[in-house]
Amino acid sequence: MLVENLGVDIALENSEWAVFMEAQQGLELQYSRSSFLGGYNDPINFLTNFTTDNPMNRTDFSNEEFDSLIDASYEEEDANTRFDLLLEAEALLMEEAPFVPLYFYNHTFLYKPEVNDVVRHPVGFVELKYASLD
Repeated sequence: MLVENLGVDIALENSEWAVFMEAQQGLELQYSRSSFLGGYNDPINFLTNFTTDNPMNRTDFSNEEFDSLIDASYEEEDANTRFDLLLEAEALLMEEAPFVPLYFYNHTFLYKPEVNDVVRHPVGFVELKYASLD
């Protein structure tokens, strides 16, 4: 699809994990695969990874306005205003497009009716410590 739609021809290269990570963190790769699973249900969990000095930022993306919006969101006490700041930061990130989302993780679960109180967190984790059987 990349060749067909964008005229971009990509050659796959395999390497040992440590070698790959060093090259990715050193910004030596033009295109590489990464993933991130959020630990909690808040946009900052994902957006902060693209701030200028964040070690998770393996894209070389740097934008003062984006960084300022993220910083302002940490200081904002009003939840709605904070969310608006994060939404604006996300829009800027999507406009700049330092990454290409290829897929999203998903999980499928089957439950028996007699199993109760299984906690499914919005970010995908399943918690069984409260689970019980009827």
